[in-house]
Amino acid sequence: MIYIINIMTNQGCREAFDRNSFRILAGFWLLGAMVLVNSYSGIVISSLTVPKMMPPIETLDDLAASKDVEIIVRHDTLIGEQILQAKTGVYKVLGDQARKHTDHILGDPFKVSAMLETGKYAYPFIQAFNSWFVAQQYKKVGQCRFHATKPLPVPLGYYSWLVKKGNPNARLFDQGLVKLWESGLSYFWGNIAIGKDKATECFENKRQRSSAQQVPIRLVDLTSAFLILGIGLGLAIIAFLHELIKSKFFR
Repeated sequence: MIYIINIMTNQGCREAFDRNSFRILAGFWLLGAMVLVNSYSGIVISSLTVPKMMPPIETLDDLAASKDVEIIVRHDTLIGEQILQAKTGVYKVLGDQARKHTDHILGDPFKVSAMLETGKYAYPFIQAFNSWFVAQQYKKVGQCRFHATKPLPVPLGYYSWLVKKGNPNARLFDQGLVKLWESGLSYFWGNIAIGKDKATECFENKRQRSSAQQVPIRLVDLTSAFLILGIGLGLAIIAFLHELIKSKFFR
């Protein structure tokens, strides 16, 4: 015991027994103890000091791979039909996930909003609605709980005004809509109507890139550290019992 303590304190000493096996055994025991102690303390310190971050969902592939956020779709929308009728690719994966839970396929927009407020679901829809929902939640809570992703690569087609056939003002509407679109006034008025100007911090690109959500450390995160501790404790008990049995046997 004195020999081991001296080695641990880097003092060194002469051993009364001239046996290399004892020195090798003591050296390996000290090496194993050092590795186990440093591994355990390093894992515990890193688990307590380094925050675990959950990256935000930006694409349909991210949503399909997520285990914390599930998809909800409206069966009466174009994107909803595309997801539910898909036969291959990420759309099929999302459609299968939605079909596993019948309450994830909706037609009532109020139910969609209520489910989105829980923070457990993602909803692919037109950007205007998503921006409106983010702005409304900011107005309601006072902080950015949600964010709208960049536009998804989904062909939604074009929108137009419906007028009576033969209406002489149809060309004026065409020219007016084109000029309105090119000037950017449609986006400007839309953002004001949504309330986007009062929740600008929720739509900043810098925030979108760094909006990883910190999740609390759970007991399962320390499993490896306690496993190492258990291995060390088990080896110590085995060594103690071996020495105890050996001492009784030689008596």
